Amino acid sequence: MNDREFAAALRDRDAILILSHLRPDGDTLGSGAALCSALRRMGKTAYLFSNPETTARYLPYVAQFFAPADFVPACVVAVDIATPNLFPQGFSGAVDLCIDHHPSNALYAGDTLLHAEKSACGEAVLDVIYNPLRTQLIMQALECGIKCSGGLYMLVAQAAQSAKYFCSAEIGKEEIERVFRSLALDVQNIVLVGMPGCGKTTVAEELLKLTGRKAVDTDSLVEESAGMSVPEIFSQYGEKRFRELEAQAVRGAAKEKGLIIATGGGAVLDPENVRALKGNGRIYYLKRDLDLLSLDGRPLSKSRETLDKMFEARDPIYSNCADAAINNDLSPVLTAQRIKDELGSSDI
Repeated sequence: MNDREFAAALRDRDAILILSHLRPDGDTLGSGAALCSALRRMGKTAYLFSNPETTARYLPYVAQFFAPADFVPACVVAVDIATPNLFPQGFSGAVDLCIDHHPSNALYAGDTLLHAEKSACGEAVLDVIYNPLRTQLIMQALECGIKCSGGLYMLVAQAAQSAKYFCSAEIGKEEIERVFRSLALDVQNIVLVGMPGCGKTTVAEELLKLTGRKAVDTDSLVEESAGMSVPEIFSQYGEKRFRELEAQAVRGAAKEKGLIIATGGGAVLDPENVRALKGNGRIYYLKRDLDLLSLDGRPLSKSRETLDKMFEARDPIYSNCADAAINNDLSPVLTAQRIKDELGSSDI
């Protein structure tokens, strides 16, 4: 679902109730009132929930939109409500559509309206934040199987409207789609995951040649910050300290745009690392025959027996977090080309 489809979902509804959060500020009330006004111009019956916490400062501007006591909504839209405990006092029920526009919610990782144990959002989520491409709210919507869209498409559509208003330029839907897809592909990171020694760093170097993107290796970032090699970190400080440094490196790289990120073999064992990487990234699981994996310099896979046990434990994790799996038994050049082709044809 993109922003246009989300708008179409609203156009098909009537008797719409718009919720602001428990302690509404000017941004939230303004967004809710603007949505309410736009829906009314479309001939819809739309109201703001009469929030008792609305301060006198905002009442003159929003009171005209408050719902009467006997109003029975057919559709409930939540605006900028990150968590269930922020429902306004006096409201009980389910939410049909959820719109988030607040940057502070972009990386929120706790229970949201979508959390299965709370009153879930039933149909669709629009998060108009466009950096990262997929906020935590969007990722939770995807995990719950709820239709959703981030804000990049809306940003491009706004630019098209601005061009029409200021420059009298007519930009059609096809061009909006083309620009949106081009931007989304440019900012998306290519993330490589897989077993130690499967060729992530080598394939990253080949992707750099193919795409011109900057490539980073999270193990190298850890070594730079620690001033010692990965085996030395394990030897002197243990795996726990290494994982702490690795998490810092992974989450720092994940915030960037347009990178090729080669991760360490155990980076995606931490679900929070996976969430961070998915925010601006498409994850590729590099699969390689175990007999072809190198054991040199690998602190946790020093023997074939250990490697087999590691693969048995990690393969499901790699598979579950990846957007696509790519075989790397042959040439890393061929593998890089396959990834480039897959990215170009992927859904945004």
